[in-house]
Amino acid sequence: MRPPSVRSSLTDPPRWVSDLVPDDGEGWQRLAEGMSVRLREAGGFALVSVAAADSRRLGAAGLEEQALAAYQLIRRYLERSGARHPVRLWNHIPGILEPLGGLPHRYMAFNAGRYRAYQEWGSNVFPTVLAAATGVGHDGEQLIVHCLAAPYPGTPVENPNQVPS
Repeated sequence: MRPPSVRSSLTDPPRWVSDLVPDDGEGWQRLAEGMSVRLREAGGFALVSVAAADSRRLGAAGLEEQALAAYQLIRRYLERSGARHPVRLWNHIPGILEPLGGLPHRYMAFNAGRYRAYQEWGSNVFPTVLAAATGVGHDGEQLIVHCLAAPYPGTPVENPNQVPS
């Protein structure tokens, strides 16, 4: 399930996600704003994936806007599905720890856009019922976000082996 122009499975969601929401063979939709999106649904779950072109070349404001747009797309596609509650997200950010403008890391610009998107989703999503998420860097050019959603909100569970978030 690779977005257009990505050649590595490093930016795919984990394999167990394909067991939950099998690949239906449907391709990616390319959108006018340089984004591609794909929606898969099965067994009451949905997987929305967004790939944003040329993310690595953007400045801080551009990456923030692109992250905002990616999360807005995810919300829009989840509203069309029966699984409207994000339970897990995977964010693949090009050059995640590289400095960007006055910021020490590109991740900070991404987080600012994601934060704005969560604020738009409203008080029922932010800050009390955020889905678990992972942010990892990669050497490609695209911002890639995968969102697994369920028909009902997830239940937060703390890992006793980690410092509570």
